[in-house]
Amino acid sequence: MRVLQKKFSKVQSIILYIVFAWIIVYFEEVVIGYQLYQLHLVFLSIAKLSTPFVNLAAGEQNRFKDYYEGICRHHRKRLAIIAKESSIQLVLQNAILIYDFSHRPVTELYYQYYRFPTAQWIFVIIIRTISVSVSAYCTSLALVEDLNMKCYTESKKSASPFHVFVNVIKVLANIALSTGLTTSFIMR
Repeated sequence: MRVLQKKFSKVQSIILYIVFAWIIVYFEEVVIGYQLYQLHLVFLSIAKLSTPFVNLAAGEQNRFKDYYEGICRHHRKRLAIIAKESSIQLVLQNAILIYDFSHRPVTELYYQYYRFPTAQWIFVIIIRTISVSVSAYCTSLALVEDLNMKCYTESKKSASPFHVFVNVIKVLANIALSTGLTTSFIMR
């Protein structure tokens, strides 16, 4: 995103990122998969050992540590990709949901071929709300996994429930700001 902002304005770079996000995500997945493949090749070159880890030579211990740190980096990159992809989807779904609520009188025209247009509108709103909730859960889940992994590598224990709660609220607030939820409530 920062590379795009050097050449384009902030709004143009956001639009370009949203339009071409699927290509970027696919390319990132290919690069990450290739790096993981190379990491596994290094690990497969280690002979099978029946001795405990503590009794291994320092070089062998470092190879194991490098392998598992590489796995951790791989998972963190993959979780970041998942979070980016689902947060973009969540922002777009929120924008559609807000549009439906703010343009309610038009719903009679949208659903004029149904017997009960208001009931159809409510049904669509319920489905979209469920979709937004699932997207919010997926975005938060990837970020919580990343937070737990970060805390485990730093302090050898998972994040506290309060720490997780604060980070989820921070992410959801950021998504609400990017959707324009706050400006729509301030204007009313």
